[in-house]
Amino acid sequence: MVYVSDKERQMWVWRQGWQELKGALALVAEGRSDRAGRDGGLRLYDVDADGICELIDGGSEGGSVYHWNPSRNRWEPARYRLPAGVRIVDALGRDAGFRFVDLDGDHRADILYSDPFRCAVYLFATRQAGWQRVRSEARSEPMGEALLPPFVRLDGSHNGVWFRDGYLWVQNEQTGGKLENHVRRVKLRALLEPAMR
Repeated sequence: MVYVSDKERQMWVWRQGWQELKGALALVAEGRSDRAGRDGGLRLYDVDADGICELIDGGSEGGSVYHWNPSRNRWEPARYRLPAGVRIVDALGRDAGFRFVDLDGDHRADILYSDPFRCAVYLFATRQAGWQRVRSEARSEPMGEALLPPFVRLDGSHNGVWFRDGYLWVQNEQTGGKLENHVRRVKLRALLEPAMR
């Protein structure tokens, strides 16, 4: 468990009870879990499928990523960051349209990003390089058609998007009564076609 604000930095691990690890966040220069009472975007997520979570600054575009060093009991900066222009939460702490999804079946966390103005697909390459962009597209108008449907609306609310069985599914006011089975679906593997040639 990690808590980082402008005034506090604390981390606890479960070892037959919660134990605080002093100094574990000493090298975490960026990222907050709390920004004035709002979600700061700091996340624990195993992006490289090694069984150990990374610490991710998702509150700023191109935020830092940190690997856990068990011999030193601390987070250390990774060689890569989140892709430029991508963030997990916006400045108000709302969902920014970021999703971790394993697109190519390698168990590593790829990124789909789709806000009201643009969308992009990134594959996790290596622990040295991080994510590489496969495709991206700007919308001709806010919330307009593009490679991916918007995951969030202009007000930051969820747009009815989820993932299952190799597809991205959308069900909301725009799909109800208009599309077959009232849903739109996008095959995830099809998003990778340019990268798989």
